[in-house]
Amino acid sequence: MRTRADRGDGLAAEELVRQLAAQGQVEELRERADCGDVDAAFRLAQSLAAQGQVEDAIQVLRARLDYGYVATELAHLLAEQGQVDDAIELLREHADRRDEDAATELVDLLTAHREVAQLRALADRGDEYAAVELAGLLTKQGQVEDAIQVLSPHADDGRGYAAVKLAVLLAEQGQVEDAIQVLRPRADNGDVIAAARLADLLVAYGQIGQLHERANNGDEYAIDRVAQSLAAQGQEEQLQERANNGDISAAYRLADLLTEREQVEDAIEVLRLGADNGHGSAAVRLADLLVEQGRVEEAIQLLCVSADSGNVLAAARLSGLAARGHVENAIQLLRDRADNGDRHAALELTNQLVERGQIKELEREVAAGTPGAVAALRRVRHQGPTRSG
Repeated sequence: MRTRADRGDGLAAEELVRQLAAQGQVEELRERADCGDVDAAFRLAQSLAAQGQVEDAIQVLRARLDYGYVATELAHLLAEQGQVDDAIELLREHADRRDEDAATELVDLLTAHREVAQLRALADRGDEYAAVELAGLLTKQGQVEDAIQVLSPHADDGRGYAAVKLAVLLAEQGQVEDAIQVLRPRADNGDVIAAARLADLLVAYGQIGQLHERANNGDEYAIDRVAQSLAAQGQEEQLQERANNGDISAAYRLADLLTEREQVEDAIEVLRLGADNGHGSAAVRLADLLVEQGRVEEAIQLLCVSADSGNVLAAARLSGLAARGHVENAIQLLRDRADNGDRHAALELTNQLVERGQIKELEREVAAGTPGAVAALRRVRHQGPTRSG
């Protein structure tokens, strides 16, 4: 590995450095660091710090500050040694160079040390994260109005964190309509965080009319919260109506409600309709319910069909059924489908046989010409049988 690393193989160099650090090979790490390997220098500093040689670690990192992640690691060490002002200055310098990691670490450090004035200065310069963290500190100190004032200029821009924080604070102060007005424009423009929090807010403060309006306009978070609300109220007929109109969230909630009421067959039919309409997650949930009822073969057949259509969740659940003890049923049904030309079932069959180290069964599939069987047999022979063979 050393030879490959020295020839410029980046992956080999990275793995070598990782192994040297794990083995505590400080001197070799130092040699590689002195030859320009920044990753080795980083690992060296971590090893030295772990051994209590913090000042040495700091010097190693100081010599390589052109790399952003080195700066953040050095700042951590400085702060741990009580040199908080030095750490802040270092991070500020790198943040001013548009180093986003350093900017984030700077805000975290200022927040940890309750540096309100410095956080406010960053927020005033447009740092949304600083505004959110400052608002959190101010709220804990009971200065909620000040926190609202800090967040307000950031509500329309940025990534939405300030808008969500502002909406929560406004709602807690009884200004629910103001909170809704903060979130609605962002939600309408595709901000999923704002949409989710708006739906939660409408439910929490009883704005059910607005929630239904958003649901009827296709807001998926509102749709889900409407279904959740109807289920909590036991509104089976309304859930059924929405499910019949293609609302898959309503179908899931209705199925859960029916199952709780021991109307399992009705729940199965609700989920089957969703699965038949192409909802892959409905097929998986239906399969789970069928297994709970002891109808394992039916569940496996359903998952095979769904997996054939590209449903990766169904394929994963097939493996899960085998792992939970339904091995023979799963393998036989996969074999039947493979024999009928189902390539996906063939590949899943060979994967199951590999996982169980069933060499004789794989040899049979090779003889039958099952797709993927030759490669699977080679793989299991290389790794050796794991369970039976």
